[in-house]
Amino acid sequence: MGLQQVPEMDYRSRLKDFLALEEKRNGLMEEILQKLDTVTAQLETVTNESAREVSVLKADLEDQKKARRGWQDEAAAQRERLASMVCHSQALYGCGSSLGRNRHGLCLC
Repeated sequence: MGLQQVPEMDYRSRLKDFLALEEKRNGLMEEILQKLDTVTAQLETVTNESAREVSVLKADLEDQKKARRGWQDEAAAQRERLASMVCHSQALYGCGSSLGRNRHGLCLC
């Protein structure tokens, strides 16, 4: 039985190949981490700007609500005043309606 010859393995060149791959992997990881840092910083900036804008918009909304409530109160007061004036006018001058008047003398129209 003769010894079979084992093919020689060039460990040094294989090690160089592995080291080159490891270097490329490390370079890729660094590039990814740099991009992640950049995107994270941009996200933080946008979040801070958005938070300021949201607080301004909330304040504007509250001002608008307050103004709307004021106008609604004013409109209700004017409606009551107008209704009172109409009733008073009808009591004084009549409205010419054929519906008649109630027991207080106000027009039923």
